[in-house]
Amino acid sequence: MPDPMQDAHRALDRLSDRQFVLTTSHEGRRCGVLVTGVARAATEPLLVAAFVRRGHWIEPLIRDSRVFALCQVSAQLTPSTSLLLRRFAEASRPRDGDPFDGFDVGTLATGAPILINSPLAFDCEVHRHIDLDADHEVYCGVVRGVFFEGRRAILRAPDPPGSDRRVLADRRTFQRRKPGKQAHEGK
Repeated sequence: MPDPMQDAHRALDRLSDRQFVLTTSHEGRRCGVLVTGVARAATEPLLVAAFVRRGHWIEPLIRDSRVFALCQVSAQLTPSTSLLLRRFAEASRPRDGDPFDGFDVGTLATGAPILINSPLAFDCEVHRHIDLDADHEVYCGVVRGVFFEGRRAILRAPDPPGSDRRVLADRRTFQRRKPGKQAHEGK
C-alpha cells in the first residue's frame, strides 16, 4: 500500500515546467485561473506556492473559502486541453454559467474543485497570501490532498497549535487528561 506522504513528495517533484490551473469554490460559485508559476514552498509542513496575476475575480473566493487546488494541465494538446487553456486564461468573469461546464470535476479533502483529467492535482488550505505590490500575488497552501498517477492521497491535518489545552472563561488553563483525572496548571 503506497504511503500518502511519499506520493505527495513524488508529486512535488513534477512542479517544474508544466502549466497549472488554480481552482476554488465558495457558496456555490466556482472559479479557476491559469497561474504563471507553481513551486514547492516547504516540506515541513508540506507547502506549495502559486503565482497569480493580480486582479482576477478568484481572489475574494479564495479569501472567503480559505482553500484552493492546483490542477496540472495535460501536456498533450487535445481539444479539451485547448478549451481549458482558453477558458481559464481569461481574467474576466464568465457572464453566465459555470466555468467548469464541460469538464469532469471532483474534490479531494477541502472541497476545492479538482479537474479529474489532470495528471496531477494538489488540494490545499491557504497558509499565506502574499501581496507583492506588483502585478502578481502569491498563494501559499498547506497540501491536504494529492491526486497523482490515478491515486488519491489524503494527508492528515496537523493538530492546531494549543489543541492540547483549553482556556476557561476565568483565564485558568487546564491540561487535558484522561477522563477521571484532573490537573490544575495555573490560575
